[in-house]
Amino acid sequence: MKVNGNLKVILAMALFGSIGVFVKNINLPSMEIAFLRSAIASIALIIWGVMPRSKRIGSENGIKNVFQDRKSFLYLAASGALLGINWVMVFQAYKFTTLSNANLVYYFSPVFVILFSPFLFNEKLTKIKVISVLVAVGGLAMILFNQPQNTGGSYNHLLGVAYALAGGSMYAVMIFLNKKIENVSGPDRTKIQITAAALVLLPFVLFRNQIHITDIRMLMFILILGLVHTAFGLSLYFSAMNDVKAQNIALFSYIDPISAVIWGVLIFQDNINAFQIIGGLLILVSTYFGSRTKEEGSKASSEMQMDLKELENLVDTVYGVVGEKYSEEFKSITGGCHCIPPTEWYGDVYLAFKKILKDDAIKDEQLKKQVRDELKYLSKWF
Repeated sequence: MKVNGNLKVILAMALFGSIGVFVKNINLPSMEIAFLRSAIASIALIIWGVMPRSKRIGSENGIKNVFQDRKSFLYLAASGALLGINWVMVFQAYKFTTLSNANLVYYFSPVFVILFSPFLFNEKLTKIKVISVLVAVGGLAMILFNQPQNTGGSYNHLLGVAYALAGGSMYAVMIFLNKKIENVSGPDRTKIQITAAALVLLPFVLFRNQIHITDIRMLMFILILGLVHTAFGLSLYFSAMNDVKAQNIALFSYIDPISAVIWGVLIFQDNINAFQIIGGLLILVSTYFGSRTKEEGSKASSEMQMDLKELENLVDTVYGVVGEKYSEEFKSITGGCHCIPPTEWYGDVYLAFKKILKDDAIKDEQLKKQVRDELKYLSKWF
């Protein structure tokens, strides 16, 4: 039975939102939990083989080319290391503050991206982005300064929020590194990053020697975290990418933090007041509007002329025609869409197509017409 793409994304996000429930029930240090999660998931993804391989023009597959391209390999290795540290920071946040606080503050990561993109990638800092950052900071302040007093002696909310912010900043750096990685699809990239995270954490875990699984319940939670939340959740998400509109994916991604808040209240009786709810909503709303605005800050179109797979194929075809002269414009978009959500990838496609049409780099009239027609639709968005 074929499962609807929207339902797949919703289920994946709901799974991601419940991660904290299981982490809080695993009586191990955060580093060991992060290692077990990444190790189990990477082994499962390699054996499972359900995640599609990417194709690079003139090459056999994306993973093979990563090892041949030293620059991409180093960026992927670094981003994998950051993924491991990111998980350690987030799991530490779960230990010191509520699920609600940790997940809502962690979603501050897009704000870091908005703030530093103008300096690292010369992206325009529009008025809407500035307003979004200010609103998000206001939301963060509302969460920080309105903590309930009766949450138990084990919590240190300020420290927990600091860990969540650290995790968010690690994720932002990962996004910056991902922009430097060429011709590797999202599924292949994620598989390599999870494996790299496990390898980076392995020596520390061996040195610390603190993995002590004391009962079957703990073992089941660890297996669910690695197999269901990570391997299955990511496979489910990527299998739906070609069937779901970019805007829907962006909207559905907010199921993750919202469901985490609900789980925290239902399972752990997290005390959350009106100020925290408003602060969390401010962060989520600001990151949504801040991240969906690009270049001229135009509104996103809900309709695309091509579906995602067709556009990916067109991008690879065009790059094969225009050649290495335009490698800078195409480096982040060939080999398939690898952004979560894919809004940013569409924006990069728009800029690349605009550049090659301006330079009259395509001589084949039929291909030129395809690019021109797609650019017309993308221009409604960007």
